Amino acid sequence: MHLASLGAELIFVVTFLKPAVDAYRVATGHEDKDATYSPLVEMSFGKGCEMAFESIPGGLLQAYMFINSPEKTTFLLVSILISTLTTGFSSAMVSYDMDVSVANRKEVPLFYGYIKDSNTERMITFILQVSERERSGGGGVKTS
Repeated sequence: MHLASLGAELIFVVTFLKPAVDAYRVATGHEDKDATYSPLVEMSFGKGCEMAFESIPGGLLQAYMFINSPEKTTFLLVSILISTLTTGFSSAMVSYDMDVSVANRKEVPLFYGYIKDSNTERMITFILQVSERERSGGGGVKTS
C-alpha cells in the first residue's frame, strides 16, 4: 500500500468515516489492486470488531445496570432493546452482504447462496436473520 493511500485510510479512521467509506466501496464495487483484502472483507471485519468490542459489551453493561438498578424503568428496557436490535441488525448485514456477493457465490457455492435472488425472498430471509440473532443473543456471522 502506498504511503498516500495509507494516509487517506488513516484520516478516514481518525475522523470516524471508515464505516461510511467501506459501505460506499462495497456498494460501488470499488477494486484496489494494492489492497490486501476486498472492501467487503474490510467492512465485515470492521463490523465484527465493532460488535465484539463495542455493541455486545455495551449491551451486557446495560443489562447488568438494569439488573442491579433499584429503579427499573421502561427507558432502561427500551435502551437494552435498541442495543440488541442494532447488534442483531449488524450481524445480519454481515451475513447478508457476504452471501449476496457474486464473488463469494462463485468461489464457494456450497456455503454461500442461502439467500435467494428474488427481492421478496431476500427481505424475508433478512428479517428472519435479524430475529434469529435477537433470539439467540447475537453472535456469529452465519447460523446453520
